[in-house]
Amino acid sequence: MTQRTKTALYWGIGIATAFGGVAIARWVAPHYEGKTAAYLAAGGQLLALMGLVVIAFGVRQRVWRKPGR
Repeated sequence: MTQRTKTALYWGIGIATAFGGVAIARWVAPHYEGKTAAYLAAGGQLLALMGLVVIAFGVRQRVWRKPGR
């Protein structure tokens, strides 16, 4: 697998995870009440944050790569 493919994979997984988290927090959680809504909103926000972390790992590998590789 080439480095470009690995970076694209990180981006794809990260974006999908982040959008999934936002969807849970913004679209699913409001349909519930009480603690369930709070747990879904918090879980969705954490999932969105994890998606951004996955993207950061992909970018980190590209930035720390030595020139000429």
